[in-house]
Amino acid sequence: MLSLPSDAEKVKKPLSCACSGLDHALPPAKAEILKKVLEDKVKKGDEEHEFVMYETAHHGFAVRGRKDDEEENRQGQQAEDQAVRWFSKWLNA
Repeated sequence: MLSLPSDAEKVKKPLSCACSGLDHALPPAKAEILKKVLEDKVKKGDEEHEFVMYETAHHGFAVRGRKDDEEENRQGQQAEDQAVRWFSKWLNA
């Protein structure tokens, strides 16, 4: 339900995105717009953001992975690790 690129351009605080490559809510083409806007913000030195695309994961993989999909579960764990690192960095400051 994002309006891209305008919603991404409004981001002012550090943001970490863990996106799935197989997502009906944020399809890869829209995710690439989000990624580019965040990367441009980082290049300007205005803000710090990260964007990771988990190519073969489906929508919801990071919160409710499919138990029968070993690869998606692995990517879900990576997304969890990404979130823990991000929160550890920004909440311990």
